[in-house]
Amino acid sequence: VMAVYNVEPFLREAVESLIAQDFGFEKIQLIMVDDGSTDGSGAICDEYAAQYPENVLVIHKENGGVSSARNEGLKHIQGRYVNFMDSDDKLSANTMSAIFSFFSVHKGETDVVALPIVYFDGEEGEHPLNKAKFQKGSRIIDLYQEYTLVHYSAASAFIDSNALKMVRFKDGLAYAEDTNFLLHILVNKITLGVESNAAYLYRIRT
Repeated sequence: VMAVYNVEPFLREAVESLIAQDFGFEKIQLIMVDDGSTDGSGAICDEYAAQYPENVLVIHKENGGVSSARNEGLKHIQGRYVNFMDSDDKLSANTMSAIFSFFSVHKGETDVVALPIVYFDGEEGEHPLNKAKFQKGSRIIDLYQEYTLVHYSAASAFIDSNALKMVRFKDGLAYAEDTNFLLHILVNKITLGVESNAAYLYRIRT
């Protein structure tokens, strides 16, 4: 589910990183929610929907904020696992295959798998929280024991769709909407999966 708002210079690069997934784009459902964009973002969304009608869905709505857009997209999900990639970011080409493999190996152990965040464009390097969370490699973290490693980014997390049936983003929050959303999911199993062999590429705009 990709919330889209006035990202015309970056949107194609974001979508192309999904098309380039080694997992196969035909197995990925992309729901693009145009949240009342006033630039050419909505038209770009429509271009991809026309090119990939089987697995790209575009929803145009009045501007309501990122939580509103994501919640609208959640009404249409069909996939087993759900992600909320931001429309100016990218995923490493092996992300979907790595995530699918992780969930398959650790079936039922966790509802959330997180990726390390790596900066690009205006800044390079890794997010400062990567080291503590990913230094031991891909694994299941017991959040009772390592409670400081809770994950707060919905964009860099993949979530079992079964855990989303009663959970939505809270409209009206000025900040920390991702934290609120993820904590409501993580509290059910108190575990977090971390996949260190792929990356969420976070754009620092120049």
